[in-house]
Amino acid sequence: MMRSLDRLIADWAGVMTVVRYFKGIDAWLFLAVHDVTLGPAVGGTRIQRYDSSEEALLDAMRLAEAMTRKWAIISAPCGGGKAVIAPQRPLSGSERHRLLEEYACVLNALGGAFRTGEDVGVSRKDALHLSNHTPWISGLFEVPGLDEPSAYYTARGVLAGLRVALRHEFGTDDLHGRTILVQGVGKVGAWLACLAAERGARLLVSDLDRKRAEKVADGLRGQVSVVNPRHVYGAECDVFAPCALGRVLNQVTVARLRCRVVAGAANDQLATEEDAVTLHGRGILYVPDFAINTGAIVGLDELGPTVTPTDRERAVDEIGDLVDSILHESRARAELPTTIARERAERALRHERTT
Repeated sequence: MMRSLDRLIADWAGVMTVVRYFKGIDAWLFLAVHDVTLGPAVGGTRIQRYDSSEEALLDAMRLAEAMTRKWAIISAPCGGGKAVIAPQRPLSGSERHRLLEEYACVLNALGGAFRTGEDVGVSRKDALHLSNHTPWISGLFEVPGLDEPSAYYTARGVLAGLRVALRHEFGTDDLHGRTILVQGVGKVGAWLACLAAERGARLLVSDLDRKRAEKVADGLRGQVSVVNPRHVYGAECDVFAPCALGRVLNQVTVARLRCRVVAGAANDQLATEEDAVTLHGRGILYVPDFAINTGAIVGLDELGPTVTPTDRERAVDEIGDLVDSILHESRARAELPTTIARERAERALRHERTT
């Protein structure tokens, strides 16, 4: 049973929560800052519908905690935070602009305690509109030849980590003859499918919006099939790549998976920590999401606007080295990759707290 808003806030171990209701727009804002040990909180803002306000708040809290681990595992000078805006109905045009402008007022009131950017439901256009009303927006500089650099670098980093996982599982990172199922072909998922197809993989794509999945499939023009979302967990593949919303790996879905590797871009993929144990028990190699999906952070936030595209790609591809190190240590210590990755993140936080 879902806990009440006040109980969720009281039980949370984070630094702060900001709750705001935008009157006249019928939208809730839940902004969660989990940890600021390494620096001020930075995390995306997502706009999406939820079944309840409690579910939206819990999502913000879980995602903020994931951001803490994500920044820590790459030793970046940022803390973990996330914002969720939960409208009660679809918003567009001037009404959406008004929502963004009122949200900008909240960011300004926080005075830099939380810096944000694109996420699910928030486009680059939305982020640019926000930047006209608040300075606390990150990763908006232009990268030549890329309309959606955040999505591209996230997908590129996932591919680098995915190939390392294949090498650990099959002895080679060659994608030819491998089947990769991409669940969710929004901006990041579509890029991942494209990059994997370019390297010879056979693609299965799935999305709640079938037309979007079909559009991606048509654009690839290769060995690609569209999978009905109802059948996605039971589809046979080498790699299952969750690139949609979080908590898709649970007791029911893990039991249905027919893959050898799980490696995707979605945040907060595990419903519970026990699901990592279940994946391991089924012989499925799970790459921790907060290690493999750091591409946008590495390629944009950390490097800044003056680095060349080649240097950005080289830095993002080094996510493969991070995944490789985690998987080697996991095997050497007979511990789950999630355990190793969490220990590394906590070690970075602990080091900063004691220095």
